[in-house]
This record gives sequence, structure tokens and C-alpha cells, in this order.
Amino acid sequence: MANPIANSLIDPEYTAKIPENIGTIETSLDTDEGRICVGSAYVDEIPHYALFRLKKNGDLDTSFGTGGITTGSFGLKQSLAYSITQLDDGALLIIGLTSDQSYFFDGVPALARFDKNGTLDTRFGEDGHRVIKRPATLSQARHRAFSTPPAMQCHVRSIGNDILVLGNFFELDTVLMKFDRDGNLDPGFNGTGYKELKRGDDNWLHGLNLHASDQGILVCARAYNANSLPVGGCVVSLSPAGEYNSGFGTGGFADFPDTLKTLENFLVLPAANRIIGCGMGDKRGGMMVALNDQGAIDESFRAPLLERYYSLAWNQLVAYSPEHADSPILAAGIWTRGPDAPMLIGRFHANGELDVSFADEGTGYILIDGTTAARRCEILENGLEKGKTMVHVMSTNPNLPRGSLIRCLTQLRCAAAHA
Repeated sequence: MANPIANSLIDPEYTAKIPENIGTIETSLDTDEGRICVGSAYVDEIPHYALFRLKKNGDLDTSFGTGGITTGSFGLKQSLAYSITQLDDGALLIIGLTSDQSYFFDGVPALARFDKNGTLDTRFGEDGHRVIKRPATLSQARHRAFSTPPAMQCHVRSIGNDILVLGNFFELDTVLMKFDRDGNLDPGFNGTGYKELKRGDDNWLHGLNLHASDQGILVCARAYNANSLPVGGCVVSLSPAGEYNSGFGTGGFADFPDTLKTLENFLVLPAANRIIGCGMGDKRGGMMVALNDQGAIDESFRAPLLERYYSLAWNQLVAYSPEHADSPILAAGIWTRGPDAPMLIGRFHANGELDVSFADEGTGYILIDGTTAARRCEILENGLEKGKTMVHVMSTNPNLPRGSLIRCLTQLRCAAAHA
């Protein structure tokens, strides 16, 4: 049950009508027809990938898919969708995982293509799907033993009709791949269509997020040492053709400052020549640090270590006006405090300083059931919604995950700023 004291940031004028069988909502895409959400749904108690479309007022759009929802399997026992993009012709492309095991620790990335109304395009791949098998030429020389394997993730971005996929294969460093719109590897990318992102030291990388444009590609990756313990993280810079950018950091790799102990995500701000990383720092506190666009530490970014008992880790970052260098920043993270774990939201000035005019001296929290975790945040840009934030959350009560979409009251006091 929602906590009314904790949840003052929730916009009471918006309620998303989520189908009952939805398990998780990982992200969404705002289109002219409505907001398309992707994640997982339970079909005969087995996780399948899921897409559904909401109208502007949050109602389920029953003209999408079958009665408002499309579900399916990539091929193995369990499937879920992580990320969605729209191609130039309006087609929808999702990336997800498929697995025969629980929790997707051995998950294999897979693509699927749909028309704009959620109908599977069977001309793509094999009957609409393309399971991305581990490249045969990539082999892991070092054995890795995990007490808890890192959560598998994959992301898709499109540049025109080119498709970039960031995938993690078990026992490999993260792999960046490029496909054409029909799901075929593009051999013009690194000569093979894929590139394993390997450092020059004993640390290895687990990909977390991907930023892509016509100018180049940036990958956010958590670093692990030879004992498979997290040791901060880095940004990898590549050309559109898949070559490391030698002018960025050291040979294309730039480490975030070591005050960031565990990297969770990043935010790329080209207008500010800045890349912000977030996660957990010393004393189990929420931490943000920054690099400049050449991969050097940005000393002008002064975000505080935000301590909350028992621990806090920022895992989502978004800018109000990313096209402006002085844009404020919104962060969301998981605040573990004992019997429950709410989502904490904080607002910061462009230089990282906490904006104490927001909520309760700069932060506010949301608790839905026992645990509430942000999966993605999007600051809305149009009309009466401008400045509010759409947050994709996952809550658990008592043990089953449940995805939902909430709109938060995060508007700037001066709504005309950067208009």
C-alpha cells in the first residue's frame, strides 16, 4: 500500500492503467500514438516479453496489440524486454533477454521488430525475432566465480536505421554490436559487426548503458577486479565504425574518480562537455562524479556524498534541458534503510550542488509496497506536464516484482527557464 506521507511527490492527477499480468516495466517510448511501455508479463506463470501502449491520460490503448498488449517469447523458457527504439519508418525494435534459468543470469540478448501498433513483423530475423548468440571468435581466458553474478542488461539505440546493441554475455567483457534494420550484423563495424570492450589491465567490464549519435558512441561500464568485486567504473568512447577514440582518456577508456565505488549509470551532456556517473561512494552514500568530454576528471562538478542510513545508491540521472549547459539534474536511487527500501529523488544544480529548494531540503522519497526501485526516469517537455518526471518503477510485495509508471511533481519553480 502506498505511503501518503512519503509519496507527496506523486502527481495525483495521473494514474497509469497497467495490465494485471505485467511483471516489470523497464522503460517506455513516447510516440505520437501514445506511450509504449516494455518489460515482462506473466503468461501461464512464465515471464514473457511485453509491450503495451498507454494514452496520454494513462488509460490502456486497446487498439495496440491484442486488447492493448503484445506478449511473446524470444525462444527459451523465459523472456523479457529491456529497451525499445523506433526506426525511421516507424517500426518498433526491442532488445531483451531470453533464458532457461531463473533471474536471467545466463540470459542471451535477443531482438524483435513490430509495426507501430504492436504487431510482430515476421519478416525480421526468424519469425520476427533474432536471438544474438555469443560471437564464436570471442573466448574468455579468465575463469570468473561469482557469489552473485551481476544482473544481465542489454540496451538498443538506433541511428537512422542502424541498430546498436550493448550486450553482456556470461564470462565475457561487455560486447557492442551493430545490426542493419533486418537484424543482420554490419561487418563495417569493427570488421566483424561486434567489438568486445576489453581494458588493458586485469579489470573487466560489465556494460550498463549506451549513448550514441552520428559523432560517436559512449558506453558506461562497471569495472570488476580479478576476484569479481566491483571497483568503480569507466566510460568507453568509440567512433561510429567501432574504433576506440584515442583522444579520450587513455586509448578510449576513461575511469571515473575512485570516490565512486560502484557505478550504476551515466548521463551524457554534450552541451556542458560533461559525462556524469552515479552510484555508491564511501560510507555507502549516494555519489555523483563527472568527466569532461575528453575523459579527464571534471573538478568543477561538486556533487556531495549523500548519506542515508543504511545505504543509498543513485541509479538514474536525467537533465531538465540537456541542450543547455546550465541544466538542473534529477537523480533517483534506492535507499535501503532496514525493513523497506524506498526510491529517493534528488534535484541538483548543473555543477552538482544539491538544490535545497526541492522537496525536503533537496530530496524526497516514494514508497510503494516494501521496495520501490527506479528503472528509468524521463522529464516531460510539453504542455502542462512540462518539468514533471515519468518514473518507471519496480516494487515488491511481498516477493513478486510489480512494474508501474508514476508521474512525479518535479517542476522547476521558474517553469519558463530554458523555454
